[in-house]
Amino acid sequence: MINLLASVQPPSEEGIWLFHAKSYEAALGKDEILDLREKDIYQELLQHWLTKGCLAGLSPTPRFDVSFYLKTNPDVEAAGIPPWIHWCEHGAVEGRLPHPAFPRELLDGRPGPEAMRAWIEQIGESPPSINWLESLWREAFAHEPDLGRLSWQDSLLSNQPFRGTKRALHTTRLRSLMPQIQYLALLPGMFVGGAEREASIALRYRAEHFGTEDLLILCTDSNNNQAQDWFSGLGQVYWVNDDPELVLDRQECALLVAQIVCGWGPKVVMNFNSGAGWEAMAKWGPQMASRSETYSWLFSRIYGERGEPLGYANQYARQALPWLKSILFDNHTFAKELIESYALPSDQAQKLKVLYQPVDQHPPNPPGGTSILWAGRLAAQKRPELLAATARKLPELRFEVWTPQDFKEEAPKWGLDLPNVFGCGGYLNVDDLPLERYALVLFTSAFEGLPNLLLELGACAMPIVASAVGGIPELMQLSTGWAVDTSKGNIEEQADKLVAAIQQVLSNPETALSRGLALQKLIRKRHNPINYWQTGKKISSFFRK
Repeated sequence: MINLLASVQPPSEEGIWLFHAKSYEAALGKDEILDLREKDIYQELLQHWLTKGCLAGLSPTPRFDVSFYLKTNPDVEAAGIPPWIHWCEHGAVEGRLPHPAFPRELLDGRPGPEAMRAWIEQIGESPPSINWLESLWREAFAHEPDLGRLSWQDSLLSNQPFRGTKRALHTTRLRSLMPQIQYLALLPGMFVGGAEREASIALRYRAEHFGTEDLLILCTDSNNNQAQDWFSGLGQVYWVNDDPELVLDRQECALLVAQIVCGWGPKVVMNFNSGAGWEAMAKWGPQMASRSETYSWLFSRIYGERGEPLGYANQYARQALPWLKSILFDNHTFAKELIESYALPSDQAQKLKVLYQPVDQHPPNPPGGTSILWAGRLAAQKRPELLAATARKLPELRFEVWTPQDFKEEAPKWGLDLPNVFGCGGYLNVDDLPLERYALVLFTSAFEGLPNLLLELGACAMPIVASAVGGIPELMQLSTGWAVDTSKGNIEEQADKLVAAIQQVLSNPETALSRGLALQKLIRKRHNPINYWQTGKKISSFFRK
């Protein structure tokens, strides 16, 4: 290759297919304008490249992008081989691209010089402008982000047709919002659930410290808005699936998320349990991480009917983790479980951070009623059938169920159509619950993180009997409540354990009060706003300006 270049005669025009003297002169920083048609000037520059520039890694032509080649071929940089020489002798034959705009089909086993000549014959003498190519890609990516699966350079070679008209319309609607957006919060919807509650807390604290002008809340998976009041005044909200004519499936919505992040580059992206957000981070993690700091929350494992682990921790977390700044947890138990079960190396294990949720302070609310409170969704995770089994064994007690669902319709499915079980409707906040009516709280669940409901009830000093799953034992210690192992035995045996704990609470009011106050003290110490904000600032830029 050196001999070939050394034998090249200066052309009558400014550039040739192997050595473009004018661009090389500019790369050297020469201020003097030279007539490159003169043989001695051309040969002077060529000789400089042959003796110095080549070894320094400089390109003899703008058609060979040195930085692109080294970035996409780190083994070449590690080996210390001049990139241009490597491509001419080995890289082209191995299928390595010399430039982001180089058509891959022109390689076809050709050696470098021959492949370069084929490209010049195809596009003419004018070297491509990298800035022009990037500008073109940015415009294309605004409508079709899957062009950017690898990098904006490689995506230009894919020649994929534009599609996704619905996404293009969403993009058009978002254009007016994105220029001022620096922080992007991804939510599945606005359900009355733990993830949304955690999101509303984080966004409320951000709003109090920094305002809301630079924050966009993107609801990706559902148009459920039951908890919309939680987010009132906390930032601009965009619903992907609010318009029936523009509903996107998970894959299309993930592409929209990637498009927003890569196209507009917000400073920080925080995913609060958005399925589309997780899929985007798993598929386009490198591209998103190159544009924004990306974070995501995990709350608990989800299990199927046969006990198989499901959910985002299994679907996406391991694939996305290398590109995330951190994964945040609301309890240590789940973070430790993932580190051990996935045998995470130390550099990845250090990315798993725990941020205990803050809880508003409440005055003590000593139990004075006789009923039992159960609150949550009537879903398999919450084990309403275990509630029913427990209620059947205590027919003298009144069980009140607070749920956003239609209790009359749902009760028969779970065996809750019992004379001592009553539906009381939905609620948004603990303040909506008449706690003075209850002697204790019963919490049955198959899997959990660290439920915000228990934190808020514990902050009121309520006695709590709960299944010992997920992070609950971190809260319900021997001195602070009754954590019951309901993982073993059949449902009747599990219900017997809950009945025994309930009877302990009812027969020992002083112990119940003592544990309730101890729980309140623990929550005030560990789950207070100051700890939350200080820890949040240490582990995520989402909590910093």
